[in-house]
Amino acid sequence: MNQNRINELIHSLLVSLAQLAYINEEMTYDLMTDLDKLFLYLIRKDKTVILYNEIKILLIYLKFQKIKNGEKFEFILENEEKYKNIYIMHLDVIDCIDEILVKYNLDYEYYRTIRFNFTSKDTITNLELKIETETENLEFIKELNGGG
Repeated sequence: MNQNRINELIHSLLVSLAQLAYINEEMTYDLMTDLDKLFLYLIRKDKTVILYNEIKILLIYLKFQKIKNGEKFEFILENEEKYKNIYIMHLDVIDCIDEILVKYNLDYEYYRTIRFNFTSKDTITNLELKIETETENLEFIKELNGGG
């Protein structure tokens, strides 16, 4: 994720949190804690990370996307525990999903189900992503470069 995209994302989240603070103080506190985790993860210097840890941060990022864009989508990931021994490049998964959401999820007219799964063989891990709506189904596969 490039610096401009991080800045745009953080600005957008701060605006949403400022608006939410008037409505629900407790929820805002919890989200500020999540924003802190997300921000620290985005700026970390590690080149490789454990896929499981990136997924945990991805779920925070997706929670913010739902707040920003409404309950127009759901994310489904099963058995995330199995990803504790897989290493990927830092932000590889978050970048991919962010890019797809920005490119394909701008029209929130239709409810979307976004399913993601990871497959591994030897040292190659793939992200498989399916976006399903009433009118279309999109599928993406991205090879994650982490080795191990």
